[in-house]
Amino acid sequence: MGVVEKGYPFCFYRESESGLTDEEVKIVDVIVDAFLRRRFEKLVENGLEASDFEKISNSYSFGRPLSFRDREVFEKKLFEAIARLPVNVERVVSSVYERVFGYKLFQRLFDDPDLEEIMINGEGEEVMVFHKDFGVCKTFIKPTSGDIESFLLQIQWNGKNLDDLKLPDGSRANVVVKPVSEKTVVTIRKFRKQKLSITSLIENGTMDSDVASYLWLCVEGLKVFPLNILVVGGAASGKTTTLNALSSFIPQNERVVSVEEVREVDFDRENWVALEAQEVGMDLILKNVLRMRPDRIVVGEVRGGEVETLFNSMNVGLRGVLGTMHANNSRDAVKKLEEAPMNVPRGLIPLLNVIIVQSLFFDRSEGRSVRRVVQVSEVSKIEREVTLNDVFRLNSSTMKLERTDYSSEALEKISKAVGRSLIELNEELGKRRAVLDYLVEKGVSSFRDVNDFMSDYYQKEV
Repeated sequence: MGVVEKGYPFCFYRESESGLTDEEVKIVDVIVDAFLRRRFEKLVENGLEASDFEKISNSYSFGRPLSFRDREVFEKKLFEAIARLPVNVERVVSSVYERVFGYKLFQRLFDDPDLEEIMINGEGEEVMVFHKDFGVCKTFIKPTSGDIESFLLQIQWNGKNLDDLKLPDGSRANVVVKPVSEKTVVTIRKFRKQKLSITSLIENGTMDSDVASYLWLCVEGLKVFPLNILVVGGAASGKTTTLNALSSFIPQNERVVSVEEVREVDFDRENWVALEAQEVGMDLILKNVLRMRPDRIVVGEVRGGEVETLFNSMNVGLRGVLGTMHANNSRDAVKKLEEAPMNVPRGLIPLLNVIIVQSLFFDRSEGRSVRRVVQVSEVSKIEREVTLNDVFRLNSSTMKLERTDYSSEALEKISKAVGRSLIELNEELGKRRAVLDYLVEKGVSSFRDVNDFMSDYYQKEV
């Protein structure tokens, strides 16, 4: 990972050095030469088996980065092939990948998990990055026109003045060239390799276990009455991360279909179908999804006419819908739903039960940028008007999310549907809060481990 130095108006980001010794540099050069020029004789001189590298070489086309999974396979094979050498094998493997597959000048920015976005503003301009703790930082990298052209070839840009591309590792690239922009501008939204679980969000302060246990009950609905939930917020506020984390609360025996223009959600579960709507359109795909017998529909970034289709589906009985949307608060979200281009009839909006509002801001007490759930509202109606009631609201003095005195209508709906009293439901909330606190205490934080725990938890309830 790189080092961040404080500065104004931007902090400075200095990328990490390879840390290779002279001997390791020599080994890396020999392996790279073998892969790119098929010169295997020098491998033997350095105590390596040429046949191992020929097999690896025959399995790959070098020059363009691999998906996460393919990269892991490649690095495992290479690790095994050089394991006998008295070198830091991990450093050598990482450097070889950077040379034969990587994005050259920019690869270490891709490899730093603390960086969320990479902004190339043209030749001769310092590359900017978005750091998860320090926000926008200036690097010391000034690409030439050749560096940028080489990068565009690697990401297979098709020459459009404005273009959106999906990279092999799941990252997204936006390219803008002349005449739209004076210089070639490339913005990369990196795909997070390690997904954050619900316990990770509790640990990092995005929400506490009170909010998480409430959302657990809303998402699951005691397997009878799951609620329809929208996660809203500004750009890079962590909406999709929270949506991913909430998916762990969906019982594993349910069929989940996700629909996005560009795929971002990653639920890591069986019987999950992920659809992308770039070529077809969200509305047409959503109408088709209803024929796929989904127990749940998840919509990433609702924004157009497809929203009315979604609400009409809720109106005929579809439950447990999850989605994200750009909005500043719950009232703003409702306003956007009613207006063009979404045009959801006001009478259908209360089919949405809960709105989670997330925000990205600089926390002076922590000295860094943080993502926080700042509001959780329940949607209902009085006569023909849509009403919003905050069940959790950010206290601006303490910067903590606090439970309000509002009596939860969402929990009342679940209570009636399952035939259990509100007292019993509140006891259930306490039980689930204790479970989440236990998982945090025991360090159960990986997405897979939390999913496995939830699967066991639901199985024991059967």
